[in-house]
Amino acid sequence: MTPWRSLASRDVLGARSLAAGIVPAWEARDAQIAMADEVASAIAEGRTSVVEAPTGVGKTLAYLVPAIWSGKRVTVSTNTKTLQDQIVDKDLPLLERVAVR
Repeated sequence: MTPWRSLASRDVLGARSLAAGIVPAWEARDAQIAMADEVASAIAEGRTSVVEAPTGVGKTLAYLVPAIWSGKRVTVSTNTKTLQDQIVDKDLPLLERVAVR
């Protein structure tokens, strides 16, 4: 089995992705995949990237996937406790399930 870190963003977040295999109502979002690709490129190239996206894009997973792929220590700063809870209680457990799939 190919380690999930070596997969493209679309393989993890797309319509027929690892996440779609776990979440029955998974909705692939092109903007989310594009953001994940941009964040991955920025991390790989050691540059800064600023991304603005509206509600519903799935920004959290779009930055968490490449952050985890990088194997580097990252800091995630959020504006609300609600988003902190989403990351800890929902998004990271989902990505853990994707990683062991």
